[in-house]
Amino acid sequence: MTDEFYSTGEPDGVVDYLAIYGLHKKHDVFLEFAGRTTIFIADNGSGKTTALFILQLILRKQFSQISKFEYERIEIKFCDAKPVSFSPDDFEKSRNASMLRTWLHRGDVKSHEIFQLAKQVRQLPYSHLREETLFNSVARRLRVPSKVFYDRLIRFDYRPDGEPDLVDQMENSPILQLRSYLSNNIDASVLYLPTYRRVEQDMQHDVDDDDDGNEEEGVSIHFGMGDVKRKIERVTSQIRDHSIMSYGQISGQMLGQLAEDSALSAEMIGRLTDRGSVELVLARVGENVTTHQRGLILDAMDSGSLLENRHLSFFLSRLIEEYDQVRELDKALLRYASVCNGYLINKKMRYDSLNATLGLFEEITGDRIDLEHLSSGEKQILGVMAELYLGDDASYAVIFDEPELSLSVEWQKKILVDVAASEKCKLLVAATHSPFVFENDLDPFARALDVRFRPVKNSVE
Repeated sequence: MTDEFYSTGEPDGVVDYLAIYGLHKKHDVFLEFAGRTTIFIADNGSGKTTALFILQLILRKQFSQISKFEYERIEIKFCDAKPVSFSPDDFEKSRNASMLRTWLHRGDVKSHEIFQLAKQVRQLPYSHLREETLFNSVARRLRVPSKVFYDRLIRFDYRPDGEPDLVDQMENSPILQLRSYLSNNIDASVLYLPTYRRVEQDMQHDVDDDDDGNEEEGVSIHFGMGDVKRKIERVTSQIRDHSIMSYGQISGQMLGQLAEDSALSAEMIGRLTDRGSVELVLARVGENVTTHQRGLILDAMDSGSLLENRHLSFFLSRLIEEYDQVRELDKALLRYASVCNGYLINKKMRYDSLNATLGLFEEITGDRIDLEHLSSGEKQILGVMAELYLGDDASYAVIFDEPELSLSVEWQKKILVDVAASEKCKLLVAATHSPFVFENDLDPFARALDVRFRPVKNSVE
């Protein structure tokens, strides 16, 4: 790539640039990233949808699907690595090199044995080849059934004059280099939203088989309300189960403390220096402690006399210690409710930290609302945010195509800001033609998609 399109990226960036040359034989598309968050402004027909789709395929290591597109060359540069460039021809070479590498690494097998069998498989049917000593020996060393090995040899595109190149491809294939880099450096799960109006639908990604088994599916888009309910129940159940278990442990330890009148450890004393933590665990005890009793405890803490009551201090310290085990889950539910409430009208999502329950309620009547009764747009919001705030994965690379579809202007202004604010969002890439999407704190990260159409060649008769 020329200096004209080169970008050093921000220190906290992930991808520096992605260039797709000869897309559909019509244009070159350049995506120059602004750091961890980039919003590309592009018109319909610019190739933005294809570019984002290819980007998420690369991040997921689903390289076999890229071969379905028409292009001349793709080049990508991650911020801490050299550029990697590949063409359609590299995919077939990569597939064969990957198969050969897997065979050589899996058992005590030599490349010349594979090449010899690759010749024979094109000359002999399975019924004859399975009688060959070398075939059975290699299949046994690879620990695969003979018919499975035969079928894989059929798929192995062997050409005698390509043996040296194939061995070289095992070390220098750009696809394998890119796969290795992603496996070692990018651990974020990919959340790909092709068009926002389709988020609510159940979509299955067609993931091609890959011989080395390293392609990743990322996050499938199953954002029906059943999925949201399961995520909420999973997190709240973890908190409730931990509370039941921990209270049993504390009760037993409290008996020991009362019997032995043990001294408080420095760690226990340290937990009682944070008034906010003491207030929080007292609130979680609920009506079992009166407002007057809470006041006495907090007054004792403020006056410095709390530690004089060794048993009370022990009990409070243990409550704080156990709560710390689920504090992040508790905060995730609170953040999720807060974000969703920014989009709900005449409804409120409420998190009851005492009972670890999260529900949706009518603001006027107080009646509980089933999530299935929400509007399509509200369901979309709750689904996306549930993945980012309550999902299983530690981090996400979020890729949006036209997030403005089906959203009001007010929601367009908020959606990407809230996605970027999630602590789990490590990369956010979006393409839009609505100015409202980035007329907010994300304006510095908006830039035009660089598309260069190639001149149409007139046919000569």
